[in-house]
Amino acid sequence: MKYIPYIIIASIVILLLIYIFIIRPIQIKKLISQKVLSYFNNIGYSEVKHNKLSDLVLEKEGQKIYFKYLMIPSNSQITINCKEKWRLSWGGSSAKVGRAYPNNRYLTEIEDFAGSIVDGKKIIIVYYSTEHILKYINECELENIDITKNTYDYKIVCFNKFEEEIPYCINK
Repeated sequence: MKYIPYIIIASIVILLLIYIFIIRPIQIKKLISQKVLSYFNNIGYSEVKHNKLSDLVLEKEGQKIYFKYLMIPSNSQITINCKEKWRLSWGGSSAKVGRAYPNNRYLTEIEDFAGSIVDGKKIIIVYYSTEHILKYINECELENIDITKNTYDYKIVCFNKFEEEIPYCINK
C-alpha cells in the first residue's frame, strides 16, 4: 500500500516520456507532411514512394522533390560546416544579445540526406524555426543563410515561413 503513490508517479513519468519522445515527433512529422502535401497537391505534384533517406518525395511531370524534416528547438542556431556536417547550438535566453549557446551537438540525422545524390531537388524543412542558419565559407568566415542563398545542392526552409519560402525553392 505504501508504494502505490510511487508507482503512480513513475507511471505518469513514463507516459510523459513516451509522449515527448515517441508520440510528439510522429505528430509533428504528420503535421509537416500534411502541410507540404496540401500545398504541392494544389500545384499538381503527387506523392511517390520515398526512399529511406527522405521523409517525403513528390513528383510532377518527371521532376522530383525530396524532403527531409529536421525538428530542433526554436532558440537555436544551425551552423553548416560542410555539405554533410551540421552543428546545432541551442539554449540560453534570446533576450541576451550576443549570447553563447550552452548546448551543442552535430546533426547526424541529416548527414545521409545532405550527402546523397538524387534525381531532383532536395529541401530540408526545419521545424518550427531557428534564430540563425550560418554557413562556413572558409576557415574563419561565416555567412548568414536565407532562402535566396545557395546552400550546396539543397534548400533550407523554416516551417513557420513555409508559404513565403517554398515557391522560391520550386522555381529556382
